[in-house]
Amino acid sequence: MRTILLTAFMCFSAAFCHAQDSIFLRNKTVIPAKVLEIGEANIIYKKANNPSGPDYKVSVNNVKSIVFENGAVEEFNRRVPHPPRPYPRSEQESSRRVETIIKNKKLYPRSLPDNLLSAGYFTGQTVYYDAPDSKLVHGLYVKYQRLLFNEVVGLGIAPFIAFNQKQVGTKFTATAYTKFFGKMRVGVGPYYSISRQEFTRSYWVNATMSGSPSGWVYVDDEKATVGSVGFSAVAMLHLNTSYLLSLGADVGGAVHINKYKTLPESWERQPAGHNVTIGQLSLGIARRF
Repeated sequence: MRTILLTAFMCFSAAFCHAQDSIFLRNKTVIPAKVLEIGEANIIYKKANNPSGPDYKVSVNNVKSIVFENGAVEEFNRRVPHPPRPYPRSEQESSRRVETIIKNKKLYPRSLPDNLLSAGYFTGQTVYYDAPDSKLVHGLYVKYQRLLFNEVVGLGIAPFIAFNQKQVGTKFTATAYTKFFGKMRVGVGPYYSISRQEFTRSYWVNATMSGSPSGWVYVDDEKATVGSVGFSAVAMLHLNTSYLLSLGADVGGAVHINKYKTLPESWERQPAGHNVTIGQLSLGIARRF
């Protein structure tokens, strides 16, 4: 009703003044104007009191109606924005959508520093011919890891020491982080380890040796350099944006064992790395920087 009365008033005024259009905005403002163009997004007009002045424009979404100088009225319906598409239309949009989901869920990977420095405890056991070593290894490690390719690949080096077997060495790792579960990342990859340690090795006594039965086995501990390869699995849980809890498991086999002491010529040592399996578990804390 108010709009009709206002329209009538504007038309009445136009009869005694110069002809003009009236633009009614949704905020109840009226603009006396001369409409030049009604576009898809904007309405272009000149002010009624300055018809030779500059052009002005107003968004169609802000206009409720226009009353022209001849009395015609054009209504404008508010445009409803299109609802979001349920599926992206391209791989690029899909990638952006995944990154948005990651940020919205506050997943720490892919948005923080790419360097990890960790330290912790490890324990392990060596198995010879399906017979485990009587002594478990207990030690400490320090590890530096660099995350590459949007944190999908990690390259690391980890010096370690086993204080109960006087073992010192270094492990080199390559880990592919293929799974992300919220604040947790899970990865797997190969490793190579080289260490100097007390190593239990079996020897055979030559059958020609008098007083000894053929095939008699002699087991001895010796200082040796042991190299092994295998696979590592690791799960890392973000405690916050800087610190992570790391849990790892390794399994592999010795590939070369160099002895340090001289043996009698009648003894034959087992082939290097023959049926020697090595397994380890580790628990540590890592920091991103």
